Amino acid sequence: MKKRFLIWDNPKDAIISLTLLLMLVGCINVFSASFVEARDMFEDGYYYLKRYLIFGAVGLMLMLWLGFRAPSYKTWLNDFWLKAIYFGVGSLLLLVDLIGTTNKGAQRWLYVGGISIQPSELAKIAVILLGAALLGEMLRKRQSISLLNKDTVWPFVGTVIYGILVLKQPDMGTAAIIVALMVGLAGVASSIGTAITGQAAVGAMKKNGGAFGSYMILSALPGSQGLYGFVCFFLVQKGLTDPTMVQGAAIFGAGLLVGLVNIAASIYQAKVCANGIAAIGQGHDVFSNTLILAVFPELYAIVALAATFLIGSALTA
Repeated sequence: MKKRFLIWDNPKDAIISLTLLLMLVGCINVFSASFVEARDMFEDGYYYLKRYLIFGAVGLMLMLWLGFRAPSYKTWLNDFWLKAIYFGVGSLLLLVDLIGTTNKGAQRWLYVGGISIQPSELAKIAVILLGAALLGEMLRKRQSISLLNKDTVWPFVGTVIYGILVLKQPDMGTAAIIVALMVGLAGVASSIGTAITGQAAVGAMKKNGGAFGSYMILSALPGSQGLYGFVCFFLVQKGLTDPTMVQGAAIFGAGLLVGLVNIAASIYQAKVCANGIAAIGQGHDVFSNTLILAVFPELYAIVALAATFLIGSALTA
């Protein structure tokens, strides 16, 4: 019996059907939201709907060509095309900063022949291609996935440069990037750290249940990194309003610094605390010594907090 993909015969039929369904929903939304405005502005209530249908038809044909006729995506993952895509999209992002059009408080668009282009959306595709090529190559070579590998240098640097150029285009998306880097990564760090110490505490209670207070304090220590990320965001949020290129780079660097440092600090602090919890479970009196040793990994999270404070002060000076 032929295996079916949900209610379709194959994934391609599913993609086409769902795309057409989404386009139909889009038609209804565009028509209902724009009829009155289009009639008042252009004396044609169907103006925006017609534009939607034209661009939708072009996009649908392009999708069908890419899905059925175009060369395999692997063709674009060779070194030449990756660098061409990277420099091409990077050039468009730079042009946005130089001659881009501002709309609703954000300078994100280029107008070419009456058509608006948002290079930051192209940057998302370029970053995905860079990441896919990098991971695929590392898997083929049976290498461990790590940002410290020499093969990851230019894709990583390229992503950071893209981030700085996009950050120069201020809007709520800029704030979301900073929140993801600072608050998000710091929160993930605390979650990982407290999970490590919590597991150690549960194991230790089986041997020595009377030291629960010590287990709880040591288990909570890696949770402080999440708070640092939250504080750091407030230290730089004033600089998110129309930053210069240098300010954008500084804010992005602060976000990356806080996120990565807090992840490392939380994990290694959790390992110290987990070993202390295990020792207490075996009857050793090492609570005070463990607290002292756990301070050292956190010291670097505090240094990142201090660096962010200095960056925030420089932005508002």
